[in-house]
Amino acid sequence: MRSLNFLAPTVKIGYDRFGRAVKTETEGFNESVFSVKTYNEKGLITSSTPSFGQSGTTVTTTYVYDDFGRINSETNSIGYTTYDYTPGSTEVTVTNQPSGHFSKKKTDAGGKLITAEDDGGTITYTYFSDGNVKDITNGITVATFEYDEYGRQTKLIDANAGTIEYLYNAFGELISQTDAKGTTAMEYDVLGRIITQTGPDGVTVYEYVTSGNGLNQVKKITTPEGNIVSYQYDELGRNTAVTETIDGADYTTTYKYDKFSNPIKTTYPSGFSVDRSFNAKGYFTQINNSADGKFIWKADAMNSFSQYTEFTLGNNVKTYKTFNEYGLVTDIYAGSIQSLSLTWNLTTGNLDERKYNLSDLKESFIYDDLSRLTQSTVNGKPSVTLTYSDNGNIATKTGLGSYIYKRGAPNAVETITLTDEIINQDEEGTATHNIISHNHQDITYTPFNKTKTITENNYELIIQYGAGNARKVTELKQSGVVIKKIIYSGSYEKIIIGSDTYEVHYIAGGDGLTAINVRHNNVDKMYYVYTDHLGSILKLTDESGAVIYEQNYDAWGRERNPVDWTYAPNI
Repeated sequence: MRSLNFLAPTVKIGYDRFGRAVKTETEGFNESVFSVKTYNEKGLITSSTPSFGQSGTTVTTTYVYDDFGRINSETNSIGYTTYDYTPGSTEVTVTNQPSGHFSKKKTDAGGKLITAEDDGGTITYTYFSDGNVKDITNGITVATFEYDEYGRQTKLIDANAGTIEYLYNAFGELISQTDAKGTTAMEYDVLGRIITQTGPDGVTVYEYVTSGNGLNQVKKITTPEGNIVSYQYDELGRNTAVTETIDGADYTTTYKYDKFSNPIKTTYPSGFSVDRSFNAKGYFTQINNSADGKFIWKADAMNSFSQYTEFTLGNNVKTYKTFNEYGLVTDIYAGSIQSLSLTWNLTTGNLDERKYNLSDLKESFIYDDLSRLTQSTVNGKPSVTLTYSDNGNIATKTGLGSYIYKRGAPNAVETITLTDEIINQDEEGTATHNIISHNHQDITYTPFNKTKTITENNYELIIQYGAGNARKVTELKQSGVVIKKIIYSGSYEKIIIGSDTYEVHYIAGGDGLTAINVRHNNVDKMYYVYTDHLGSILKLTDESGAVIYEQNYDAWGRERNPVDWTYAPNI
C-alpha cells in the first residue's frame, strides 16, 4: 500500500505481490472513490472496475484472451465486444453487441494498418518502404503523401484542399508551407522557437522572456493587423497577466494563485473580479463576486467521476444533476427554471431522447449504422430528416433540399437545390416552409480559412483576428456606417452600440459557464446561466431567479422557438 498526496486529494494504491496496482482509493469530494483491477496468471487484466463510490453503482468490464494473449472478448452490463482473428492473417473483426456494429482491420507484418472496414465501407492505406504513408483511398484516392530522403513530408495532395507543399531547414524545422491560399514562411531562433510567421496576410512576430520571471516563455505576439498580446509571469512561471492591444486600446486580465497554484482570483479588463475557493482536498468549491463578497456559484456534491451533481447559483436556486453509471447525464433539475431529462443508447453512446418536462416537449432522434443522425422528431412529428451518400456526404436535408458537390473536390458543397417543404404547421394551418434564407450573401475568407466578411443587402459584417487566429473584433455596418462593434478579450467582451457601451464578463464555475455579469453605465447586473448537456445556453435568470431570457436549438444548432420548438419563417 502506498499513499500519495501532492497538494491534491489523498490517493491510496494497493499492490499485489507482483507489484501490480489492484486497488486505488482516492479521497473524493463527498466520499472515497475506488477503482479495482484483477489479473490472470499471465499478468493480463481480467477485470476492471473504474471510479465507483461507496454508495454508487459499479460497472465492471471483464476480459477473455486466447492462447496467444490476444483479447477475445470484453463484457460489461451494456453488452459485449468480440474479436475474431483470421487464421494465417493479420485481420481482426470487431463486433459490438447488441448494436451489431462491426469493424474489420488488417495490418502488415510491422503492425501498420492496411485496411479498415466498417458499415460505411473500406479505407485502404499503402506505405513506402520506410513506413511512411503513401496513399489513403476509400474508393477514390483521398490523400497522397510525398517525403524527402529524411522522411519529412514534402507534399500532401488532398482531394478537397488540393496540393500542399512543405519545405524544411537543416534542423528539420518547417520553414515554408504553400497551399492554394499562398505561401507561409516560418523563421526560428537558436532554441528552435518560432520568431516570425509570414503569410499572405502579413507578418506575425513572436518574442520570448530573456530574463527574470517566465524565462523562455512567450512574452509578446504581434499580428499583421496590429493586435498585440503580452504575457507576464510570477517567480514560479505562472501566467499572472495577459494584455491584449486591440484597435489601439489595452485590455488586461490578471490572475492570482494560492500556494498550491490554484487560480483564486481573476480580474477582467474592466476591473470586475471574482474570487475562487478550493477545499483542503483541492476541489473547486465556490466563486464569489470580489466587490461585494456574494457567492456566484458553490458546489454541494460531486460523484465518483468528479462531476458536480449538486450546486447552487447566486440566485439561491439549487441545480441537481443525475448521471448514470457511465457518466452520462440523465436529468438536470433546477426548480421552476429547468427540468431536462435525457435518454441514452448505452451501446452506441447516442442520445435517443431529450424531454423538457416544464413545457412537456419531447424530441427523439434516429441514427444510421454509423451513428449519424438521420431524423429528429418533436412530440411525435418528424422535424428534420437527413440522407447520406455512399461517401458520407449529406445528400438531402428537410427544409433545404439536395446537396450537389464540386467535381474534383468530393466533399465540397457547390450547390443546394431547394425544395419547397413544410417543416412546421401550427394549429391554424399556417405553414413554415424550407429553413434556408433566400437572401443573397457574399462571404470572403482569410488565408487561414476563417470568415473575413459577410455582405448581405446593405449590411456588412467584418471580422478581425488576433494571435492564434482567434476572433478579436467584429463590426456590423449598415450602408457603410458602424452600428455595432464587439471587442473580444478572453472571457470579456466590450459591446458598442451607438453611444451605449456594455462590458460583458463570462464566469465559469465547476460545471462550465455559470453566470454573466453585464456592466452598463457603471452599473453591474448579474445573470445566471442554465445550459443543456452540451453547454448550450437555454435560459438566463436575474438575481431573484426570474427567467429573463430563453432560447433553444435543434440537433443541428439552428435556433428555434423555445416555447414550442418550431422554426421561424424564411428569413
